[in-house]
This record gives sequence, structure tokens and C-alpha cells, in this order.
Amino acid sequence: MRAAEAHPPGGESAREALDLIRAGSAVYHEARWYGVQRAMRARASDWEIALALGMSISATRERIDRIRTRERELGPDAEGRAAASRRR
Repeated sequence: MRAAEAHPPGGESAREALDLIRAGSAVYHEARWYGVQRAMRARASDWEIALALGMSISATRERIDRIRTRERELGPDAEGRAAASRRR
């Protein structure tokens, strides 16, 4: 039996724990993407968004650029469709 399949006494398997991490990470990243998107629409500055994210200004600007690119690709009402296309 591999370590990822072994169950500790009274616990979950490593595979189940890793699945939980993956699911939590997906929700976390989705919430950050949506939050940045909403802040952009509310006209928050790049600096304000970077501060809220706890990220460097350059990393924040890269994220903002990715969101703008995605919105241009998807057109009007991109908010819901961008989230759905990232989940696939």
C-alpha cells in the first residue's frame, strides 16, 4: 500500500487530505481573482489592490493584465464566464 493510500488510525487517507488541499486552493484562488476583478471595476488603484493582496506591485499588475486580457477575450459580462472558463 502506498503512503498516499494508507489511512492513519482514525484518520483520512493522504489522498483525501491532498484532495482537500486542492479544493481549498481552488476556492482561494477563485476568490482572489474575483476580488481583484471587483476592485478594478470599483477603480481601486494598482497599489491598493497590491496592498490588499499582500503581493508586490509587479505581481499585482501581472494579475490585473491577465484579468483584463481575459475580459477582452470574453467580451461583455466577462465576470461570470471568466470564472467558469478557469474551472474547466
